[in-house]
Amino acid sequence: RPPVYAMGRRPGSAAFRAVDQHPDDEVFPGLLLARTEGRLFFGNVSWVIDQLWGLLHQTQARVLVLDCSAIPDIEYTAVKALEEFAAQLHEAGIALELAALNREARNVVTRAPLGEMLGTARIHPNLAQAVAAHPFIDERKEQADD
Repeated sequence: RPPVYAMGRRPGSAAFRAVDQHPDDEVFPGLLLARTEGRLFFGNVSWVIDQLWGLLHQTQARVLVLDCSAIPDIEYTAVKALEEFAAQLHEAGIALELAALNREARNVVTRAPLGEMLGTARIHPNLAQAVAAHPFIDERKEQADD
């Protein structure tokens, strides 16, 4: 079972790391940055999705960005499960976005219906650009700090 955890941004930097290990890192209201590690395949994708639901219930985010930088490979059956997950999220008013897919994984995703569901606007080169795509979330965080 691969680890699944929420990410935050190290203050004053573009570095993202596990919030449970760095509780003072920046988090963004309405935006959940989450990471899993290792290959996604039929044997573990249900576990990963269950863990993501748990994180979503804790944060009440409206956007889930899955950091894929530590995922070397996504098996097609896992992509199908992510499609189902994206549809369930959509029904719940939550958007799924992906960040930092390697070339091979990105090809698998974009050739599948999941790629069409997400479109290019919801597949980001990295977490920093995913956060930047949601400036309203950054603004709300700054207003909360005032």
